[in-house]
Amino acid sequence: MNTPLPTAELVADRDVDGNETRLLLRDPAGAQVAYLDVIEGGDELWVMEIGVRPDYRGRGCASRLLNTLLAEYPSDQIALSCGAFSPDHVWRGAREGLPDDALRAWYTRHGFRPDPREDEIEPERCMARLPAPSQTAQRAVTA
Repeated sequence: MNTPLPTAELVADRDVDGNETRLLLRDPAGAQVAYLDVIEGGDELWVMEIGVRPDYRGRGCASRLLNTLLAEYPSDQIALSCGAFSPDHVWRGAREGLPDDALRAWYTRHGFRPDPREDEIEPERCMARLPAPSQTAQRAVTA
């Protein structure tokens, strides 16, 4: 069984144009072991990718990154397209992560639900963590 990485260091980087953030987990030697890319787009955040290096999968890295994002934006709408992919562009030869059904269950455990606003582009894959009505009303008052 894989053990958690208490010594992994969380580093947040922001790209050049300022609307994309990449959260990173690095091992004690500084090598990247996991990442989460999110884009700020108007009234919501969009999770583009979460990738974990194959030898670090099953150790809570993706959960740690997603929980960091959720804690940073507790009242924001966060959306994503739920589908497995291979982070081969980051780690050569990396295989796909969780199968789609397991991935949907993982996002559900983190508070995401099928996105009721999405009915055109792959609605079966679209999920969102929508702010509670009280948070939405509070945001409107303070805006």
